[in-house]
Amino acid sequence: MAWSGVAEQKAVRDIDRRMPDDFKADAALIIRKPDVFASRFGSGLRKVWPGVKIKVGPVTYYDPCSFVHRKEKPVHLKHFQFAYQREWRLCAFPTASQMPKAAFNIALGGALSDIADMVALAA
Repeated sequence: MAWSGVAEQKAVRDIDRRMPDDFKADAALIIRKPDVFASRFGSGLRKVWPGVKIKVGPVTYYDPCSFVHRKEKPVHLKHFQFAYQREWRLCAFPTASQMPKAAFNIALGGALSDIADMVALAA
C-alpha cells in the first residue's frame, strides 16, 4: 500500500509505515493544529459533560523493565515498542454521576479542514 496524493504524501512524510497495519486503517486524520483541535474537543465535550476533566498530551513510552513511571497514571503511558507512533491522547474524566450510559457524538464546531487533513491509502 502507498499513500496517495502529493499534498497527502507531504503531510504524512513522518508517519511510520507500520501505522496503517497497526490500526488496520485505510485512512488517517492528520491534525495540523493540535491545540485548536484539543480546544474544540474540550468545548464539545463540556456541552455533554459540563464538569468533565480533560487531560491532553503526548504519550510517555516506557520500558517495562524500568520502574521510573510506576507512579504515573496509565492514561498517557504505552509500551516503548510503540514509540514510533508518537501518539497524543485526549482523555476525559467525567464525574461518577455523568458517566455515559451509551455512545454519544461530540460536536467539534464545524469542518476540520482548517486544522486537519484526511489522508487515504491507495487501493
